[in-house]
Amino acid sequence: MAAVVPAETHPEARPAGDRRPERPNPCNNALIYATEHLIDATDTVSLRNAAGHAAADTHRVLNVVMHSQFAAVATTDKRIGYVHRQEPAAIGNLLGSCVQAPY
Repeated sequence: MAAVVPAETHPEARPAGDRRPERPNPCNNALIYATEHLIDATDTVSLRNAAGHAAADTHRVLNVVMHSQFAAVATTDKRIGYVHRQEPAAIGNLLGSCVQAPY
């Protein structure tokens, strides 16, 4: 489940004490989004059609890309922990994700 809330139009999207840096959304610089995605609340199946095929493992790949700059990706249990500790969900960044990649 992905929850997308425009931070500038919804005052509760970035609660007081939120330590995430302000940064423009790369898809729409007019709005800043605080997006969270729960890995275990979503899933996919293998697909094949006239356009080609995609293995179910693509779900993992998409989560890695999403966490690299678009959303905070976590399990439901980790997200519940963030709520109890009143901490924002951690979001990755593209450079940090590249540095951590095993090349």
